[in-house]
Amino acid sequence: MLDKKEGNGPDISHLFVALCRAVGIEARYKRALVTNASGMGDGIPDTVERIYAQVKIDGKWLDADPADKRNTKIGQLTIKIQEDRETYSEYKNENTTGVTLADRDTTSSQESSSTVSNFNNSYPPEMQQYLLPVNSTAIQAKANELILGKTTDYEKAKAIYDWVNNNKGYAFYYNTSKGAEGMLNASSGNCCDLAHLLVALFRAAGLPARYKHNTACTFSSGTYGHVWPQVYVDGKWIDADTSSLTDSFGNVAFTANHDNDKVYAILPF
Repeated sequence: MLDKKEGNGPDISHLFVALCRAVGIEARYKRALVTNASGMGDGIPDTVERIYAQVKIDGKWLDADPADKRNTKIGQLTIKIQEDRETYSEYKNENTTGVTLADRDTTSSQESSSTVSNFNNSYPPEMQQYLLPVNSTAIQAKANELILGKTTDYEKAKAIYDWVNNNKGYAFYYNTSKGAEGMLNASSGNCCDLAHLLVALFRAAGLPARYKHNTACTFSSGTYGHVWPQVYVDGKWIDADTSSLTDSFGNVAFTANHDNDKVYAILPF
């Protein structure tokens, strides 16, 4: 990032945090659901999940978001915090869904004309964080292929789910390893990577999608932490887990206290 002229929110925050720490100033990362983001650049929805930095000066943590050019000084934050989600001493920006939080739309007009638009204005602003733009041409091409001829959101979502369920197996390992594009080319993956692929394909088809995480999901084999995707169709969130042979569209193969579920637009691990 030091040698580049532009980057997304997490990458610019990485540079800022590293430079602060290099001169002995404490710095950290924040993740929050914010509004007033649409002024950052063309194609950015008003409500998004965003990574920014904080720096500790005179014993106080001050906001620092240099990726938003509307900010002109330390302590200024033009975006409005709706939900403070997490604080990190380190943030691993793996771009796991093929999604960017850049302050501009990086898709060329030529590419845009041949792909599905992610920013569906029929959804309210609070849903736009689940329609982050997909910048993987491979993911976009696969989504376009799978929804060809499908006329309803349910048909599109079911076609994507069925393809992943029929073509991608489950493999046990912890956290993200492959990401969405890696999972597209792999034969199997864990719950995180399967969820990355599904979320990216749903979003590429113009359907809001998100991650659910619960640390105590009970399967027939035992109780484990688990991640699964959901897709928003016809006014409701539908479970779309493919990690178990007994899963189906809208039904999961485990039981859990869903009051303890965590919801993510971007999976942080």
